[in-house]
Amino acid sequence: MPNTFAPIIRNLSQRTSLSMARTSLFQCVALLACVFAAASYSLVYLAQELNRFEDSESAFYTRKAVQSLEKSQRLTVKDYAFWGDAYKHLHVSVDTDWAYTRENVGPTLFHDFGFQGVFVVDDLDRTVYALVEGKLQPIELTEWLDQPVAALLEQARAGAATDTPVTTFINVRGNPTLVAAAAITPGTDPSVIADDRKASVLLFINILDSAKLTEIGNDFGVDHLHIATPDEIGETLLFALGENGAAGSLHWHPERPGMRLVAVGLPLLGLAALLVCLMTWLIVRRTTADAQALDNSHTSLQDSQNALATSEARFRDVVEASSDWVWEIDGEWRFTYLSERFESVTGLDRQAWIGATLYDLLDTDAGALSQWLTTPGRLADISLQCRYVDARGRERTTRLSAREMPCGGFRGTATDVTEEVEARRRIEFLSQHDALTGLPNRTRLQAFLDGKLKALPTLT
Repeated sequence: MPNTFAPIIRNLSQRTSLSMARTSLFQCVALLACVFAAASYSLVYLAQELNRFEDSESAFYTRKAVQSLEKSQRLTVKDYAFWGDAYKHLHVSVDTDWAYTRENVGPTLFHDFGFQGVFVVDDLDRTVYALVEGKLQPIELTEWLDQPVAALLEQARAGAATDTPVTTFINVRGNPTLVAAAAITPGTDPSVIADDRKASVLLFINILDSAKLTEIGNDFGVDHLHIATPDEIGETLLFALGENGAAGSLHWHPERPGMRLVAVGLPLLGLAALLVCLMTWLIVRRTTADAQALDNSHTSLQDSQNALATSEARFRDVVEASSDWVWEIDGEWRFTYLSERFESVTGLDRQAWIGATLYDLLDTDAGALSQWLTTPGRLADISLQCRYVDARGRERTTRLSAREMPCGGFRGTATDVTEEVEARRRIEFLSQHDALTGLPNRTRLQAFLDGKLKALPTLT
């Protein structure tokens, strides 16, 4: 009975080579994008760290510059205040000739040290000696500073016993001003005897204008050191002068090495990313084409396999529906393959006959089977009638067809024609014998006489 078969169809996986290649490449692109994003973030972070470090460094050097200025001015006022001659000519009595004309405490303090104001205040807090920008001026200290200085004078007098000057920052007409004050004492001069009055105070006043701040900043590597404007007060790079910034604040423009790094690094990183993207695009394009070709090849192979499977299934159904069984023999005439139909047709165990020779199973009146199979020029569609004995011991007739295999040996089919041969014999018998008596009929007699007559010698 015919079999109903289902073709063996091996569908391509949902994840084809193309989709897998694209997925892998997109993952690679995503990974590269993450790498470049991380590199960009690291570059920006490093740039910010460099800028913060530079801010810290510049703030440190600004503080050092201010401290150095204070220290220098304290030492200067100390040299002039703790001096026996100064005590005699500026405290005991004020000698302007000694101080100004002879330039002991005169214009050189302005020209050499840049002190815009030099003042001497006596024990009654009156200004007894005043130099403004190197020139004698009849002006009170409080009037010139436009603010009281009593607390500063008391601090200076308090340091007389230890020869310690004081400094402070005040605001004078919008400019931060450093004031160094020290009590005038005989110092270490044993020839000068101190009186009982309160000590007079010597004050050196240094107004920090833009030119001075720029010069100080250049000496300490601080760029564009200047007085902070109202717009700059809220910024972080400020150095407050005086108590809580009462004298003003300093501002500066530190270098930005991070910006230079970003200006150079980001374009290079972008160029590298562009090149990598271009290379990735080329790889994606080529890999996609290769994957597409591979998928097409796989599809073609699958179609061929499906067609082959369908053909095999059809052939199997046809063979199983007929009385044919398929056989193969090697170069030594031994069976190497017998189809499943062999058992149903012959009743013999096909595994038992694998390895047996063709002669062990089949016999023919036309001579040796090997002679027929190896006949030169034998047509492949010519068959040979053979005999064999089935599992029940009955002689069966089969029609054998064969083709030579390229690797040696033969492959063919065997069709059971036992019923056909017997039917032909029966028809032939009935055509020559009476159906009721079984005796030869006229046809048989006529054939017998014709045969005898042909056997007689011909008369000449």
